[in-house]
Amino acid sequence: MNLAVVTLDYGKFNKVVSSLSIPNFQQYCDKHGYDLCVETEIVDVERPMAWSKHIVLQEYLPRYDWVYWIDTDCLIMNHTMKLETLIDDASDMIIGMFMIPEGLPQSPYILHTGGFLIRNCDWSLEYLHRVYAETNSIMSYSVDETAVTDLYRRNRSDRDHIKLVHFKHLCSVNEHYRDGHFVWHFARRHNLERARLMTDALERVTCT
Repeated sequence: MNLAVVTLDYGKFNKVVSSLSIPNFQQYCDKHGYDLCVETEIVDVERPMAWSKHIVLQEYLPRYDWVYWIDTDCLIMNHTMKLETLIDDASDMIIGMFMIPEGLPQSPYILHTGGFLIRNCDWSLEYLHRVYAETNSIMSYSVDETAVTDLYRRNRSDRDHIKLVHFKHLCSVNEHYRDGHFVWHFARRHNLERARLMTDALERVTCT
C-alpha cells in the first residue's frame, strides 16, 4: 500500500510552528516508510488557510492509495501507531467526530479536519471539489469543518463513503489529548503559544 502524510506549510508566520511539527512528521514517516509531502505554494489567500488543504489534497491524492492529512499545528505523538491500522478499506474517508458544547451555533457534532485519512478514488476527488464549493461556510467559526460536517449531514451518499471515529483515534484537540493518542492538535491559539506548548509536548512523544 502506497501511503503518504500531507501537510501545508505556508507563510513566514507559520514557521515558528512548522519548524517543530515537520521534523516530527518526518521522523514518523521515516519510521514507517511513508512519504511526507509538505506543500508550500498551493494556497487560496482569499480564504482562511484551513480551506487550502482541500486543493492541496486534490494535487497529492492521485499519487497514493491513501493519504493522511495533518495540519502543521499538530504533533504525531504516538509513533508506534501505523496508518495501516487506522485504514478501513470499506470506507473512502475516515475522520474524527466530536460533540459541540451547548450554546454554540452549530450542529451537535462536528467532523474534525485537523487530521484525517482519505483514499485515492473518484468519489474522494469529487468530494474535495464539493467541499471547496461550500462558499456559505468560508468565514464560519469552524471554517472548512463546517462544510465537511454539513455535507455529511445533508447527503446520504456521502455518509456511505465516510467512516466516523472518535477523534482520539485520528487527531485529539487541545485538552482532550491523552498519552497514547495518535496526534495532538494545538488548535485556535496564537503561534507563539502553540510553539511553547508543542516544544513541551515533544518530550512526551512515544517512539518505541
